[in-house]
Amino acid sequence: MTDNELAREIRDGNQLAFTMTYDKYHKQLYAFAYRYARNGALAEDIVQYTFLKLWETRSKLLPASGLAGYLFRIAKNRTLNALRDYIPTQSEYRETVTSASEFLPDLERHNLMEQLDKAIEKLSPQKIAVCRLKIHEGLSNAEIAERLGISVNTVKVLYHQAVTQLRKLMKSGYAILLVLLVSR
Repeated sequence: MTDNELAREIRDGNQLAFTMTYDKYHKQLYAFAYRYARNGALAEDIVQYTFLKLWETRSKLLPASGLAGYLFRIAKNRTLNALRDYIPTQSEYRETVTSASEFLPDLERHNLMEQLDKAIEKLSPQKIAVCRLKIHEGLSNAEIAERLGISVNTVKVLYHQAVTQLRKLMKSGYAILLVLLVSR
């Protein structure tokens, strides 16, 4: 069956056509979501959401518009929403890696902190300020927002963007960065 035929059948409520579409696009959508989310469970949730949304909105499906494009648009929007909505807090980092930080010798922690500080210096001025206040002074998002005269949401966005950039800049890996972020 072509995508146009599958879309027409799904729009008419044909569950077999829906299953065929799932079988055809599941792996591609998973790979797409995983590439951005970097989390298998989240990528699978995005795929499940995509197919749920397809079924729920099947009456609006336009077969000539392209089934694949429709599915990937749903997956892209869901992925962006998931990434936007999930900005880990310092306490979430702490819960994740508290025991891991105990294994880092003080000298190694000091060296890694120096690497982190050098990487932070490569960020924009606002991101540097947010990182220093959060990491070195341990301030909450609300306290940082008040001190910098910006909104709490802006602090969250800047910190999330900074962490994303730091993950790329740090050669020691994401897990070490997490340990550093909670060890100060």
